[in-house]
Amino acid sequence: MFSILKYSYLNTKIKAKTSKMLIDQDYEELITKQSVNEVVAFLKHKTSYGKVLSNVDEQTIHRGELEHILRNAQFRRCQKLMKLIKGYEAHFMMYNIIRYEIEDIKMMIRTLHIHHSLDEIQPSLFILEKSQINLKKLLASTTLSELVNGLKGTEYYKILVPLVESDNEASMFTIEMALDLYYFRWISKAKDRYLKGEDKRVVTRSIGEEIDILNLLWIYRVKKYYHMDKDLVYRYLIPGNNHISKALLHQMVETESVDDLLKLYKMTTYAHIFEDDNQLLFDYNHWKYILKLHEKLLKTKPFSIASIISYLHLKEVELMNIITVVEGIRYGLKPKRIKSMIFRIT
Repeated sequence: MFSILKYSYLNTKIKAKTSKMLIDQDYEELITKQSVNEVVAFLKHKTSYGKVLSNVDEQTIHRGELEHILRNAQFRRCQKLMKLIKGYEAHFMMYNIIRYEIEDIKMMIRTLHIHHSLDEIQPSLFILEKSQINLKKLLASTTLSELVNGLKGTEYYKILVPLVESDNEASMFTIEMALDLYYFRWISKAKDRYLKGEDKRVVTRSIGEEIDILNLLWIYRVKKYYHMDKDLVYRYLIPGNNHISKALLHQMVETESVDDLLKLYKMTTYAHIFEDDNQLLFDYNHWKYILKLHEKLLKTKPFSIASIISYLHLKEVELMNIITVVEGIRYGLKPKRIKSMIFRIT
């Protein structure tokens, strides 16, 4: 009864917002468009994105601008909903801020890695602009070492400073893994500290299953592409798994071939994610699995923190779908091919 009273208003808001999300018919229309301008015109005049895009000239906007506007809108949406959460649960919801900060830092690291100027992505760094991090100092960086030094005084500096000595592809991979590891450790600790009852059970399940899949993807990529020392593989395994025992995880790390690894994967709840030895398909199946999980939580646990967490996840997937459509059109893909790449949100 307490949970119903606590989340009734938020649940009402979420239901109203969910009803305005894009539906199959919208996607069927979007994939027939010939340019980003036509996509924006449709979103602006035919969907709930009208308010977000009200000041946009659909005749001149380009793909980067659209993604920036939609990401910014998603962040503002997240902030507004977070204000509706009171008590200890509000402290837990700070995980969203950390997640956005990490994504911005990753974006900067990738940009420097390909020797581009950070000025090129400055418009997309609106989260760091609102944080306590000195964005102006970071933007002056021309190397990874300078960027990391600009993060002094933050947890990100402690994470990254031991990793900046090498600058090869494998080190970039471990850098991103280290940031992901920090994020999941933070959210796991926050869950135990701030949540209880149904809220804690919901988050334990959703985070636990995502950790399971990310660990499986990590082990696969290492064995398939990087051939790292096993001690390093163990170091970046994310704690807090849900359906995979420590013994089985250990067995996976110790396997000598990708074929043997995939045989072990087929023994798990996530076997269907790894049906074929195809990295792109793995990533798609991963997102599809997590999407279905949050759709189920939103329907079955409406009077819990799942209402906001799962809704925000569904909106992230919707954003991914829009960008996928735009990219597909940009590269001249057939509508049928684009359709196969987007996630159906029920």
